[in-house]
Amino acid sequence: FSTDRREVMSIVEGMDGSIWIGTQRGGIARFHEAGWQWHDTSNGVPSDEITALMVDRLGGIWATLTPGGLARFSNGTWRIFGPKDGLSAGEIGRCAQSPDSAIFCGTYGRPVLQIWEGKRWRQLRVAPLEKRTFYVHEIAFLNNGDLWLATKGVGVIEGKKIGDGFKWQ
Repeated sequence: FSTDRREVMSIVEGMDGSIWIGTQRGGIARFHEAGWQWHDTSNGVPSDEITALMVDRLGGIWATLTPGGLARFSNGTWRIFGPKDGLSAGEIGRCAQSPDSAIFCGTYGRPVLQIWEGKRWRQLRVAPLEKRTFYVHEIAFLNNGDLWLATKGVGVIEGKKIGDGFKWQ
């Protein structure tokens, strides 16, 4: 694997033991027993600029893309998410899976989390930041469902799970 002209942005291990590498300008590389396989704009990924990768509990590989967008690889094909699926415009940062299996993705520039529960994306405002611009660098869930956000300019934000929502602290 050569990283010439490719800045590595993210590395994850697939459920099958494969290694997935997201690059800034070279798409996604997958290494498994048979060797390297590339996923880029020539074979289904809508952008060669990958911001982050995540593996869900079903083994799907999620990729956040620059200049905005989100894709999931499963069963040999990429599914591209966009406005038709309820995903709002703008760049997506990191994603994480909640204990109840929903996918949460942070946005860059707006106090909104994108949430996928299997049918359509919905948006959740991060209440203490409604009038601020912020960037989600990382999302972490505790086993009890509480949510922690690492953000640029605001620091760490905790969301205590209450019913279907969060109390932000």
